[in-house]
Amino acid sequence: RVLFRSTVYLNIVNDDGPMHWNRGLCYFNLRNFEASLLDFEASLLGTQVTDNTYYYIGVCKSYLQDDEGAVSNLNTAEELGYYNIMIFRFRGVSNFMLHNYEEAKVDLLKFIQHDKSDDTTYFLLGGIEEKKGNYEEALNHFSHAIFINGEETNYYIMRMELYFKMNQKEKAKEDLIKLTELSPKNEALIIDTNHPDLQAMLEELVEERKNKNNKKGWFEG
Repeated sequence: RVLFRSTVYLNIVNDDGPMHWNRGLCYFNLRNFEASLLDFEASLLGTQVTDNTYYYIGVCKSYLQDDEGAVSNLNTAEELGYYNIMIFRFRGVSNFMLHNYEEAKVDLLKFIQHDKSDDTTYFLLGGIEEKKGNYEEALNHFSHAIFINGEETNYYIMRMELYFKMNQKEKAKEDLIKLTELSPKNEALIIDTNHPDLQAMLEELVEERKNKNNKKGWFEG
């Protein structure tokens, strides 16, 4: 309610830079990143521009998938002396999406020095190490992401694919069983990966379960 009233008030009062900035922050907290971005960019036309304005613009652009714009503005915020550990997180994600993997790795590693609770960061680090052929490091990162958030299906899928590359099929099967236990819908996700080894393993698992159920039904009958 406070955020809504503040936004309405700022709409009524005037159209100067500070008002744009404050309304931009309200929209940001409401996760309306498109409206927030418009106001923060408008505030740059005012006489008092703060270094954290570029930070907020960068974060908005990251959420809106303008990754080049995100990196550029987060760099500017840092160059102006603004410090926030989330710069490393958002710039790392955007650089990953731009395939700037070395830059992404530097930022993401800096971020987890301060915050070890973000599963996405470990997942991306795993993806970077896998692309470099560092499978053991990738495995550690994927496993840590799953440790933090054991409900995210993509983490299991990536780790299963990695297990196949490492010729650890039993480990891959353990992940497959866990994934199908989380939700029957995950079977469709595995089929959509177009990964022949995963699909073949899924077919084997489905067949095993059918045979087990048939034997159980025959015994009970």
